[in-house]
Parts: sequence; C-alpha cells; structure tokens
Amino acid sequence: MRDHNDGAQYDHRSLADLTWCRIRVVCLVCRHHTYLQPTELAKRYGTKGAWRLLIPKLRCTNCGLKKVEASAERLPRN
Repeated sequence: MRDHNDGAQYDHRSLADLTWCRIRVVCLVCRHHTYLQPTELAKRYGTKGAWRLLIPKLRCTNCGLKKVEASAERLPRN
C-alpha cells in the first residue's frame, strides 16, 4: 500500500541530499535521455531548495525544448 505522501511531488530533497544518486532526464518530445550528476548541478544552481524545482530549467540537448521529466536513481554498484 502506498503512503498518501508518496510520489515525486513530495520529494523535497536538495541536490546536497542526492550525492548517492544520478539524475535521469528524459525529453518528453524526442525521448532523448541523459544522466546528470547532482554535484555538477549544484555548482550551477546551488544546493538549497528542492531539486525537483530545477526540472523546468532543464533543456533537451537534442531538440532544445524544456519539456523533460527527471528522476533520481541510485548509482549502480560496481
């Protein structure tokens, strides 16, 4: 059973909280995807505030549109 506070809209972690993750970004138009490192995003946008607030600022490097979705994924173990 899911918690009523479960889901992306309730993810208030900052980029500083995501050092164990990589961020997968997928374009909703052309389906191009890439992985971003939270440390690199923190250098550009800072570490304060919820990381999900950065999503509208991200642009697809393939088609140039700002229609993307993002999710935090655990780094794969070697």
